[in-house]
Amino acid sequence: MATTKEDIMLEVTTSATEQIAAYFKGKEVKPIRIFLNEGG
Repeated sequence: MATTKEDIMLEVTTSATEQIAAYFKGKEVKPIRIFLNEGG
């Protein structure tokens, strides 16, 4: 089953965006996998 951009809903906070940018600063940007746990 193919998914489209509209099928995925994820909000990334400003703080998280800044932390991800800081992690990749000076590094080659590569895809990352994020695991979410239910309940928090």
